[in-house]
Amino acid sequence: MTADCSDYGTAAITVTPPPASDTTDFGDALKGIAGSVDSAS
Repeated sequence: MTADCSDYGTAAITVTPPPASDTTDFGDALKGIAGSVDSAS
């Protein structure tokens, strides 16, 4: 995976993290994707 990040300015923003109930563990999400790819073969 590749992620490119750039500085698009200096405007101040306010970021509020979502509640834990609205998030998922990225590792668990990848396991679900890997399982679907394996079963498609």
